[in-house]
Amino acid sequence: MGSFFSNVHVRKTEGIRGESLQKVLAEALKTQGLRQVESLEEADLSVYVYAGEAWFSVCSDGIEFYTEESTNLCRSLSENLSTEVLSIACFDSDCLTLNFINQKISVDAFAKIGKYASIKRRTTLAQWKGIVDDLAAWKEILNSNWTLVDEALDEIEPMLTLEVGQGSFADDLAMEDYAEKTTTYYYALPESATKSAPPKFISYITPTYCEIGRQQTYSVLNTGGKSKGLAIAFSGNYVEHEEIYFREVELYYPGQNSKPIPLSLEKRQLPNGVWVYYAEVPDFQILECVKDGLPPLRKVDEEMKRNFSVSFIPEGNPRKVLDITVHFIPLKNREGQCVWCAWLFDGTKRAFIEQYNKHWSEVTKDHKSTNIKQLNIEDYDIDE
Repeated sequence: MGSFFSNVHVRKTEGIRGESLQKVLAEALKTQGLRQVESLEEADLSVYVYAGEAWFSVCSDGIEFYTEESTNLCRSLSENLSTEVLSIACFDSDCLTLNFINQKISVDAFAKIGKYASIKRRTTLAQWKGIVDDLAAWKEILNSNWTLVDEALDEIEPMLTLEVGQGSFADDLAMEDYAEKTTTYYYALPESATKSAPPKFISYITPTYCEIGRQQTYSVLNTGGKSKGLAIAFSGNYVEHEEIYFREVELYYPGQNSKPIPLSLEKRQLPNGVWVYYAEVPDFQILECVKDGLPPLRKVDEEMKRNFSVSFIPEGNPRKVLDITVHFIPLKNREGQCVWCAWLFDGTKRAFIEQYNKHWSEVTKDHKSTNIKQLNIEDYDIDE
């Protein structure tokens, strides 16, 4: 996987200090609904400001500096600080963009190296005249066939008076390589980004199907507000006569290195006559959903932290494994439960087996050494 990063650089002038930059930056972010807070505990994202020799550099773990909103942010910084502003973004090391803005003289120069599907804007080479001293060398850099486009920054940085490595300033480096000259500011998303709705679960990571004696894991995400109390249930026509049972059943947050909670399943019959294995954890904390407004990569990181899982090992009659159905049930909104079984989206067990075999046959046809066994319908109770 290549590099992803984006940042903004503000040209230093005699009248710009860290405090004045932060004040203007805070006002600009306020127009985007972000409010500055005092501590990490109150924050949804952090903004890092590095004081370089010729440029201040700004990056964040929750703001992408290549969107329309961030372009407006750059214009605001340039206008209110009467200086040049440069944004740099890298997309999977396949595409590098640079946007140089000087509102005072109406300059908005853009350059792109490589390609990325969502980046449609084209390079405006003529507008870089006067920004870089050697326009021919600049053109050559932009048109070179880079294996990893971010490597072009080695040549770009001195042409724009950036320090070595400053062009790729990113949040994971801010408090390491740049810690001595970096100040961190904290921001919170607007209150409207927080959901007060009841908890409601969606599947996050699911098994393909269950096998006797092998550990399985099923993970879900909450799409509602924070809550407390969870039930886990296993249903299927194997429960009543205990043809399958489950051992080493544990509940945990995998992204937080939390200590697993062992679950003791109780066999019970529901009012509708269905038999289930059931466990409740009344004090289990259900984190609220990922807030609206985070950029995609940050959203993925937050989802990885907030999904929670149940792991289990089924034992017993292998003919019944396709009947295994797992339920995550929020105790304060049972209608918000999430359910998984192997054939749920195929409609029938037979359709699942046929689709599974077809899929893996196509995947492995050019990789004979791949050991993915085909499922035999005769090995399972199909109940049709």
